[in-house]
Amino acid sequence: MKLSDWQEITELSSFPLENIEIVEGDSAPPKTKNFNNKSNRVREIGNQLIIKNRDLSGADLSGTNLSGVNLSRAYLIDANLIGANLKGANLRNADLRNTDLRNADLIRTNLRNTDLSRANLSGVNLSGAYLNDADLIGANLSSANLSSVNLSSADLIGANLSSVNLSSADLNGADLRNADLKGANLSEANLIGANLRNADLKGAKINENTQFDLKWRKVWEIVNQGASGANLIGANLIGANLIGANLRNADLIGGNLNEADLRNADLSGAYLIGADLRNADLRNANLRNADLIGAKLIGANLRNTDLRNADLKGAKINENTQFDQKWRKVWEIVNQGASGINLRNANLIGAKLISADLRNADLSRADLIGVNLRNADLSGAYLIGVNLRNADLSRADLSGTDLIGADLRNANLSSANLSSANLIGADLIGADLIGADLIGADLRNANLSSANLSQTNLRNLNLKGANVKNALFVDNKGISKSLKRDLIRRGAIKKLQTARLILEGGFEEKSEEYRSYYWI
Repeated sequence: MKLSDWQEITELSSFPLENIEIVEGDSAPPKTKNFNNKSNRVREIGNQLIIKNRDLSGADLSGTNLSGVNLSRAYLIDANLIGANLKGANLRNADLRNTDLRNADLIRTNLRNTDLSRANLSGVNLSGAYLNDADLIGANLSSANLSSVNLSSADLIGANLSSVNLSSADLNGADLRNADLKGANLSEANLIGANLRNADLKGAKINENTQFDLKWRKVWEIVNQGASGANLIGANLIGANLIGANLRNADLIGGNLNEADLRNADLSGAYLIGADLRNADLRNANLRNADLIGAKLIGANLRNTDLRNADLKGAKINENTQFDQKWRKVWEIVNQGASGINLRNANLIGAKLISADLRNADLSRADLIGVNLRNADLSGAYLIGVNLRNADLSRADLSGTDLIGADLRNANLSSANLSSANLIGADLIGADLIGADLIGADLRNANLSSANLSQTNLRNLNLKGANVKNALFVDNKGISKSLKRDLIRRGAIKKLQTARLILEGGFEEKSEEYRSYYWI
């Protein structure tokens, strides 16, 4: 059989290739050559072979020398080509799905339109190879050398390109969606028109000659340089991989983060007013103190997200939006109201409930540590045993509320309406009650130690048995003489005496100040 007719051999798929007939010339008689092993076979037929269109699926060709061989349109599915020499070989339109090419030499190899999906090319030398229009979906190219390679329009969806050398490579129009480019060398590379949606660019190296579309250069900057406090108003970050990105206090008002991957990202204090976060992945992200007013959260995943003091007013969600139960409840309270709702024992720690409607709600023994209830309407609510330590209740309406045994240590109750509130046994140590309305409030046996009650209205206030040690009563309205004497007798006396001693000591220039501050 002539070498020129080699392509007609039909039994190449059954290995080993013993007893193959090779004719030296057109008129020479057939000769049978026994190939005792793979290496001898390759050395014998070497670069002369033309085995295009052949089915070599599953073949063990590891370590073989196939340099310059024509394997165009060959089927090498699941073949073992570990360490093989394919330098300059023609594999155009070949099928190498799931093929193992680890540490193979593919320098200047023609792989145009070749199917290398899910192939293992880790550590492979592909410098100068032609991979335009190649299918590399899910391929493993970690630590491979792809310098100066033509990958224009190549399909690299989900490919592992970590630590790969792509310096001076042409990736124009390549599809790199979900590709792993961590630590890749992209210096001098051309990525104009490339689709880097959800590609991981963490640690990727670029230089002034790396060509990116503006969007993806911005993504690279955010991921690798951080964007704390950055102006990203209206930024197009659709589908960007921003895992673990530093976006603290960034201004993303009106930004488009549709389908962005923001897992573990730090968005604390970020401005996300009206931002498009549809279908975004925000799992384990830090959104503490973030402003999400009017943000689109339809289909977004916010599992294990820190939303303490985040503003969810007007945020848009649907049945596919994934919240931890706590934050879904917060969203409901803020956007739908919770008048008369049963929230007993609820965990709402750190929630932002500004101006929330909680009239007549039952929050008995609920955990509201650090909750922001500024201007909230809690009139008539049941707050028995509630934990409101460090909560902000400034200007809140707490009239007629039942706060028996409530923990209000260090709470901000400035200018709050507590008229007729039941605070029997409540703990108000260090609480700020400046300007609060306490008309008719019942504070029997309450602990007001070190609380500031300056400018509060104390008319008809019941302080029987209350601890007022070191409490500050200044410029109070509605205080009776009997209550004044009682307060002096029970703890507030220390500050009053100090003021009186200073006045008696002749510090007349301070008398006006101290008369105002230590009013008795």
